[in-house]
Amino acid sequence: MAGARDAATAAGPRRRGAFAALAVPVRAGGRARLGDLATIEIDPGETEIHRDDLRGMVAVTARLSGRDLGSAVREIQRRLAASVALPPDASIQYGGLWAQQQASFRDLALVLLAVTSLVALVLLVSFRSWVQLFAVLAVVAAVTVRRVRRAVAVPG
Repeated sequence: MAGARDAATAAGPRRRGAFAALAVPVRAGGRARLGDLATIEIDPGETEIHRDDLRGMVAVTARLSGRDLGSAVREIQRRLAASVALPPDASIQYGGLWAQQQASFRDLALVLLAVTSLVALVLLVSFRSWVQLFAVLAVVAAVTVRRVRRAVAVPG
C-alpha cells in the first residue's frame, strides 16, 4: 500500500483520517475501509538542502510558451524587483536558456568587435589613410543598417 502511504504523507496529518475512511475494492467484489487494511503513517520525508558556494540555494524553474524569452525575463525581473525585498545576504540569479543566450550574445559581440578591428587594420594598411578607412566603414555601416531595417520591417 505504498501509494496510500505516499498520498497520506502528501496530504498531512489532518487528512490521515480521511485516507483511513477511503473505500477500496477487495477481492470478493466488495469494498473495505483503507484503515482496516493498512496502517497509515505520516512520514515527513528527508530534508534536502541545496547549496551553491556554501550558501543556501532555491532553484525556481518554469516553462515558457506563447511569448519570447527576452520580454518574459524582463517582466519577471521587473515584478521581482517591485515586489520582493531581499535580505542583504540574498541574491537572485537568472539561469537556464536565458543565461546561455545572454552569454552567446556577449561572445558574439566580442567576435564582431575583433573582426571589425582586424578589417579596419587591413584597410588602414592597404589605404594608408584614416579618411579612406572611415569612409569605407561608414558606407558598410550605412548599408548594414539599411538592410537590417528592411529585414525587420513589417509589411503593411
